[in-house]
Amino acid sequence: MLESGTYVTYEEALRHFGQELSELRAQRGAPSFDRMRARGLKVLGDAGACSKGTMSKVFAGGQFISLDKLIWLVRAVMSWDEYGEECAPPGRRDEDLTPWRGRWQSLNALRAQARRHPVSPSPRPSEPRPVSFGRGDVLTGHDGPVVSLAFSPDGGRLVTASEDGAVRLWNLATHKVIGEIRTSDGPALSVAFSPEGGRVVFGNREGLVLMWDTAAPSPAFVGFKGHEAAVWAVSFSPDGRLLATAGDDSGVRLWDVATGTQIGEPLTGPAGSVWALAISPDGRLLASGGEDTTVRLWNLTTRTGADILPAGHTASVQALAFSPDGTLLATAGKDGTLRFWHVATRTRSAEPLTGHAGSVYALAFSPDGSLLVTAGKDGTLRFWDVATRTPIGDPVIAHTGPVWAVAFSPGGRLLVTGGKDSSVRLWEEGAAVRPGETDSSVALGVPDPSVRPPTTTPP
Repeated sequence: MLESGTYVTYEEALRHFGQELSELRAQRGAPSFDRMRARGLKVLGDAGACSKGTMSKVFAGGQFISLDKLIWLVRAVMSWDEYGEECAPPGRRDEDLTPWRGRWQSLNALRAQARRHPVSPSPRPSEPRPVSFGRGDVLTGHDGPVVSLAFSPDGGRLVTASEDGAVRLWNLATHKVIGEIRTSDGPALSVAFSPEGGRVVFGNREGLVLMWDTAAPSPAFVGFKGHEAAVWAVSFSPDGRLLATAGDDSGVRLWDVATGTQIGEPLTGPAGSVWALAISPDGRLLASGGEDTTVRLWNLTTRTGADILPAGHTASVQALAFSPDGTLLATAGKDGTLRFWHVATRTRSAEPLTGHAGSVYALAFSPDGSLLVTAGKDGTLRFWDVATRTPIGDPVIAHTGPVWAVAFSPGGRLLVTGGKDSSVRLWEEGAAVRPGETDSSVALGVPDPSVRPPTTTPP
């Protein structure tokens, strides 16, 4: 029985138990399993000690352990305080451990009952949620590949970055350009709106990161200087105070937005280029993915070390995003797969999903977290039901070449894509063209004669 009084199966209770342990871990700075074991052995000894493999299974809600091992594990986690600083662990008879003994006893009783009266698992939902996004208008003007885009927080504006060297600000009510900037230091490769909506940050091919005050009467910039090569990813913290950037010079850099100064040394670990970054909705975690095929989760409170998600991609990671509630991380890349991960337990939540022919360059969650869209080298959009981890409908032929950027509007009724064909396309929920349907020119791959062939290619 859960603490709420709702009767559940043993398997459900075990998963819930893992979630409770994961919440405790998150409250204590989210230490890695390596650090938890080392810290536990140092301050508690090896009596009842858990291996890293056991920890991983317990926190994932997949393994039952003895009471002695549980108490050792909880005490090890509680040897950090709420700021992620080391502190004295509670004693074995400390009142803080009483609730955990009660949880273990309840779980053990359900385990014994399950052995006496096995229960068939509840079936998973078989029907994915319906979805209908059809073609809307096309925003034209760029004459080079559109590699990055982002909505303003109020959904009224869109910023796009292109290999033609322009960063453009669009009014989505009129579909007109209301601001444009170009720099002489190479084209912009990554772009993001600040959470309050007044500023745009972009990184370019020459390693420059600039912040554009869109409300200024003339373009006003703040520069973040530190990178020595192309900047492929920029991401704001939810409160807008922190900016994370990364690119071809491997390290992930953190910046104080108010002062434009770098915070500490770069976060190191990834080998080669970093293509994608995302900060969790609560601002506590930073996810990175790149050329070395790994996905890393960094603790932004301590900024020490990083958890590497196990058994991941077999080729470079091109895109990633946290779900709106922060419980899931979606990743995709050059191996053509989409993967979902439980953030709290650092474990994969489903088998890799396939469907795209070639690399997946971009992905985005819908604002309610129920839908995920992916886009890639094959020029298509694919929709996925997050709850069932299943595809929805047929792929949509979106552009005449690779799709490199995709984003949902804050309200979720509009989807925007950018691609190698230089166009920015709007997709409206409930519009006439549905997944699997398209006009003949796009279906046949007939290029727009006004589009200049691109001269450079993202990773």
